[in-house]
Amino acid sequence: MKTIYYHLLIDASKSMSPYWNDLNKHLIAHLKKTRQLKAKYAIEFKFSSSAFNTENYFSNAQNVKHFKNLNPQGLTALYDAIMINIHLVKKSIGVEIPIVVFVVLTDGHENASKLYCANQVRQTIVKLQQQGNWEFIFFGAGLDIKEINKVLEIPNFKYHNFDKSELRLAFLELDQIILQTLKAMVDKTI
Repeated sequence: MKTIYYHLLIDASKSMSPYWNDLNKHLIAHLKKTRQLKAKYAIEFKFSSSAFNTENYFSNAQNVKHFKNLNPQGLTALYDAIMINIHLVKKSIGVEIPIVVFVVLTDGHENASKLYCANQVRQTIVKLQQQGNWEFIFFGAGLDIKEINKVLEIPNFKYHNFDKSELRLAFLELDQIILQTLKAMVDKTI
């Protein structure tokens, strides 16, 4: 059985502050559901957050209590966060060729990256998608998929819109999508 790395990148910019407690509550419920899949899918779950300073918190899901202590701040350095986290995942998996499900949950457009641009993000994601073992899913609060994809131009762009005031529904949808994605990717690699 292949290992599945599920990496959840959560936007920790200042605009998330009013929703942070609610997000934590639903994140913990999501992690419990994801852990229940472990026996079937051998999931290695990691999550991180990123804001303007691209400070990352890369942690095993067992340490979610530390996530609660993060203080959302800064702007949305979306490109930097995506690329830094892709590098962290690659470093974490080493030479193993696992299935990787990489989810981005954000409430804002790119407005603060200093290290990477849209073209670098697009090229990296397309290259990883072509390997067949990486899946990228974007959850955006009130963001326009056409507008985002116009900039990133990522084939097979999987995007889901949500309302920040309805994080419970967003995480319920994420639960279903993760289950379906894991099953499809496992079936594809068998």
